[in-house]
Amino acid sequence: MKALYTCIIALCILPHAWAGTLTVPKTFTANSPAVAADVNANFTAVKTAVNDNNGRITANTTLAASNVNNKQNTVTGTCALGKSIRVINANGSVTCEVDTDTTYAAGVGISISAAGIIASQAGAAAVIDPVFTSIPATDFTVVTVTSVTITVPAAGFALITHSGSVTLFNEPNTINVGIGATVGVFQTSVSVGSLDAITINRTRSTYSTQFLATIPAAGTYTYYGLAQKNATFNAGQINVSPQSITAIYMPNQY
Repeated sequence: MKALYTCIIALCILPHAWAGTLTVPKTFTANSPAVAADVNANFTAVKTAVNDNNGRITANTTLAASNVNNKQNTVTGTCALGKSIRVINANGSVTCEVDTDTTYAAGVGISISAAGIIASQAGAAAVIDPVFTSIPATDFTVVTVTSVTITVPAAGFALITHSGSVTLFNEPNTINVGIGATVGVFQTSVSVGSLDAITINRTRSTYSTQFLATIPAAGTYTYYGLAQKNATFNAGQINVSPQSITAIYMPNQY
C-alpha cells in the first residue's frame, strides 16, 4: 500500500509541476485494486509528458544560445578621416567607404577656408573721420561731412549708422544731420541744437542716426553723412565732427 500511496501522490503533483499537458489514463479510487497495467499506463503518460517538456526546454536553450550569438554588440568600430561608415556588423565592427561628395562651393554670406565653412555677413565698412566740417552762419545748403563705400555680392540691404557731434556758436542755432544715398538728399535725419538763446557762446551736442538702404543688385554703393543748417535758427557758425559712419550688408538670404 505504501508504494501505491507514493504513486498516487506523484500522479497528483506532476500535472501541476510541469509545463507539458499530462492526461492520466487511469484514476484510482479507495479500496480498489491497483492493476499493474493501469499503473504502468499512468507512468507511461507521465514519461511522455516529461519527455515533451524536456524537448521544449532543449529547444528554448538552443534558441537562447542562438540569440546571444546573433545580437547586435555595441558599435566600437571607427573610420579614418575621409571615410564614412557603410555597414555596421553584429560584433560591433564597421565597414568603411571613401567619401566621394566632399566638394562645397561658397555662396552669399558663406566663406570656405582651412578653418572650415563659415557663415558671415559679407560687405561691411566703417569710416572714422575726426576732421570737423565748418558750416558758416549763412550757409543753408546740404553739406557732405563724411561718406562710406561698400561692395556687395548680391541684392539685399545695408544698415548705415552715422554718429558724431556738433559745436554750435551762439544761440539760437540748430542743424539737421543724417544719411543720404545720394549727395545732397537726406534719407533720414535728426535735428540738433538749441531753439533758445543762452549766455554760453559755444555748446556741443552729440547725434546718431540710422538708415536701412535697399540694395537692388551686386555692386559698389556709397552712402553719405549729411548736414544742413536751419535757416530759421541761424545765429552763428556750426562745426560738425562726424565720429563714424558704418555700413553693414545683409543679403536677402543665406
